[in-house]
Amino acid sequence: MDNLRIRKIVNFVKERKTCSIAELMEKFGVSSATIHRDIELLAKRDVIERVRGGIIYNDAPNARGGFDAILTDCTKSVR
Repeated sequence: MDNLRIRKIVNFVKERKTCSIAELMEKFGVSSATIHRDIELLAKRDVIERVRGGIIYNDAPNARGGFDAILTDCTKSVR
């Protein structure tokens, strides 16, 4: 899991509010499978909401910790 890419995805979607899977693949130069794994992680933490063909930034993430918790979890799993 590339923490820098995850951070960039969050910032990109936060700025635009919504984007497609194809846009993310092109912007970050990764495969569909990689983007889908990243989206799955962000959706589990309620940072984004999945919609058909893309994602929407969640302006009000719940109490699960949001983006900072994702980075902590990723760092722990790599060690």
